[in-house]
Amino acid sequence: MIWYLAELLGFIKVDRSKNMEEYVNHPSYAGNFIRFGMDGIVGEYLSTVCQTFLFALALYFTLSCSSYYYFFKKNKLLYLPKLNAKFYIFYDIKWSLINMFFETFLVSIIRVAQPRFSLMYYNISDYGYWYIPISIILHIMYDETLTYWVHRWLHTYPYLYIKLHRIHHFSKDITPFSGFAFHPLDAFAQAVPMFTSCFIFPIHMNLFLFFGLCTTSWAM
Repeated sequence: MIWYLAELLGFIKVDRSKNMEEYVNHPSYAGNFIRFGMDGIVGEYLSTVCQTFLFALALYFTLSCSSYYYFFKKNKLLYLPKLNAKFYIFYDIKWSLINMFFETFLVSIIRVAQPRFSLMYYNISDYGYWYIPISIILHIMYDETLTYWVHRWLHTYPYLYIKLHRIHHFSKDITPFSGFAFHPLDAFAQAVPMFTSCFIFPIHMNLFLFFGLCTTSWAM
């Protein structure tokens, strides 16, 4: 918020038209993925939804299947000799698919808004190399603190736990397939801090994507 105040007072200037141009030229841009014949921001949003969902789907099954094979099949006697989680796997996959499908629509709203309203930047020279470690610390503090409190509230208030968070804790013997097994609103609430850090302070696009990939992979 300090940056927005500084921008409002004229101490700094954020060139959002330049950011939009950089965003469109960035490899992660999803606006032209599948537009369904729609122009403008609606087409960009639908395209972003498709790209986000397919990427999440590929990442989920790649990481979960490879981890499951290594720990539960190839080296089960070494790591998990007494674990029998077959009953919960189908439950976890079902809720993971439900979560990814519906959460994608919410996450894509933020993704479309980022180049238009956030403080994300694309050239290191905009803030210099010295700011990179500062932005890393800021992102970790912001993301971890808010995610902790969201998670704590989901456990503290019975209504939230029963209606949302209990789905994630249903599986007694967890597997890599459990990583995305959330109610979509639960998952989105815990993901909001990670996706919104760029609205609070400047962060480089590639660093932002790196954090997103690490956070998602860690869940597996």
